[in-house]
Amino acid sequence: MPRLRAPADVDAWFAAYGWSSGRHAARQASAFVAEVVEESRHRGFPMEPLAAATEFLTEHAGSG
Repeated sequence: MPRLRAPADVDAWFAAYGWSSGRHAARQASAFVAEVVEESRHRGFPMEPLAAATEFLTEHAGSG
């Protein structure tokens, strides 16, 4: 993956893999976050997901 510095470059990279502005994949994001949290807990490292990370995944999950 190239090093992307400008927001427009990041958007263009994601768009090349199926993302579009306003995308909403809450179901996929919730399932992914729950899986990671549970796996982390089983390994002895309980965690709480960051809201910003969950929001990012809601907009980008399933792209590509």
